[in-house]
Amino acid sequence: MLTPADIVDPEDVRPEAVHVRGVDNLSTEDVTGYVKQLFPEDFKIEWIDDTSLNVVYLSAEIATSAIQALSSNYIESLPLTTLRPAKSVTDPKSIDGIKIRIATLGDKKEKGARDRSRWYLFNPHPLEEYDRRYFFSLISHGFVC
Repeated sequence: MLTPADIVDPEDVRPEAVHVRGVDNLSTEDVTGYVKQLFPEDFKIEWIDDTSLNVVYLSAEIATSAIQALSSNYIESLPLTTLRPAKSVTDPKSIDGIKIRIATLGDKKEKGARDRSRWYLFNPHPLEEYDRRYFFSLISHGFVC
């Protein structure tokens, strides 16, 4: 059943990119390995948030072929803008529960996304971690009230 979010104006489609959801517990390396295992073409990854990203190819034709290769059961009559289950893999890491579709212009990182990211909460930038430790050391030595 289609929801209003599934109905996309054809002019809003980004035909050279595949939108991927369900990557919450995956790293860039995990996603790269997954995509290369199922469809070994050149691409770049654009993270949107903790849950989704775009895999960007050199052309719309390659992206369409990627959707065919990544889909667990490709149905030609299903619009490319419809979210569909992707294949699972077990080697080298078990990856399942991913969904894919052709990307849209709205599939982009929102301003301030980094501040809301669970990833950065648990994996701070090294300089932020240093600043945090330095600040707490000043407090523990009585230099900051």
